[in-house]
Amino acid sequence: MQNRAALYLILAATAFSPDASAHQPVLNSIERYCAKTWQRAHVSPQDRYDCTQAVFAELLHRLEQEQWGTALSEETSDERRELNRAVWCVLQRWRRTRSYSDLPEESILSSSQEQVCETLEEQRDLLRQFLPELSERQQIILNETIQGATTQQIAETLQTTASIVSDEKYKAIRKLKSKVASMGQV
Repeated sequence: MQNRAALYLILAATAFSPDASAHQPVLNSIERYCAKTWQRAHVSPQDRYDCTQAVFAELLHRLEQEQWGTALSEETSDERRELNRAVWCVLQRWRRTRSYSDLPEESILSSSQEQVCETLEEQRDLLRQFLPELSERQQIILNETIQGATTQQIAETLQTTASIVSDEKYKAIRKLKSKVASMGQV
């Protein structure tokens, strides 16, 4: 995601214009428009600011600054279409980013088991001993997920659909959870 550079660029561009204060309400309106969009699209709160700044950067390429007000006020205008495209592009980019929060070892081990395993490597070692009980395809999916690949990337590698990969990952995690739970000592 693009960072604050877009906002600084916008502020610099508007600060030196004769009607700088006139641009502020438009910037605020676009920011509110983005905030509502991110909330409806379930963009994680920590990413919303960066996504909004990325929209501003997209708008700098797509529209003249004087057209931004029209993008908000006229729903059927070409300018509004460009605003929506900018928001959609940023949203799609956000959705394609890798998510490391759903690594299998984090979703398989209970919090008490995580406390016994002092390091992430110990957690992975514990899970590795049960990997042979999974199908080869499930092993590939979990290994690719641990490496940071998205469901779509794994699907392309395995020449299947993302929903099948997601289903296989769910089944593998469920199987590992039951094995770890039955182990009892960890």
